[in-house]
Amino acid sequence: MTRAISIWALAAALGLMAAAPVTPEPFYRATGEHERSYLLKPAGEIRPYRLYVPTSWKPGMHLPLVVALHGAGSDQDRLFQGTPRHPGVLQQEAEAHGYIVVAPLGDKEISADIAYGNTLHAPWSDDVAPSAEDARRNALSEADVLAVLDRTVAEYGVDKRRIYLMGNSMGEIGALWLAQERPRAFCAIALAGGPLKASEYPFARTRYLSGAMIINGDRDLDALEPNRAMADGFKAAGVDAQFYIVPFTDHGAALFHATPQAFDFFDKHRCGG
Repeated sequence: MTRAISIWALAAALGLMAAAPVTPEPFYRATGEHERSYLLKPAGEIRPYRLYVPTSWKPGMHLPLVVALHGAGSDQDRLFQGTPRHPGVLQQEAEAHGYIVVAPLGDKEISADIAYGNTLHAPWSDDVAPSAEDARRNALSEADVLAVLDRTVAEYGVDKRRIYLMGNSMGEIGALWLAQERPRAFCAIALAGGPLKASEYPFARTRYLSGAMIINGDRDLDALEPNRAMADGFKAAGVDAQFYIVPFTDHGAALFHATPQAFDFFDKHRCGG
């Protein structure tokens, strides 16, 4: 795995963020697994992200892209790590299916209910308005996702008709927000463990989606019925929705166990011809 992050950490430590260069040339359009960083201008901060590009990619190819959003208290590395039972499953499936995968940082310290730009309510939300600082960081976490998406599309010539969202826990909340906030930006979604309140979710804004796979571990009881309601809401809106229960699995592991099925689901949903 190549590492392109040390130069950014040094620049940040020296207060030179505004002058930080783009990703060093040796890593530009490289295949395999990478730790990347860039300057998020609205924040004035160096932000890391994680990237996997299939070894089959060559300039001129237009591969599909999965944007993977991590859960609360975690970071851009989490979904790439996998579990002891499924180490590196995200990269393995990306290579096997021919997908680029990118995982932004977003934010790992603000409330799980409001990350990645979300302003909708989760089923367990206490409906307390976020502080001004949390609202600022929330907006920046969404800006980070979109900036990383744009960078990856531009660098690797991604097929814009086949951009997918994957998210776990807080990442599901963020992906559900982005799916309705950016109509027609994404082809399909595969999410686990962090539903929004289905009775308040604007499913009409997601009718453009080709598919929605809602994943839940059978031991993740708090999210089980709310996620079932999310799947039912997508079906009622005319989206090809699947509610997929992973047996003997808890909140944190369900998405990793179902990653192969998620990529199979994406393969069946090819948007724009």
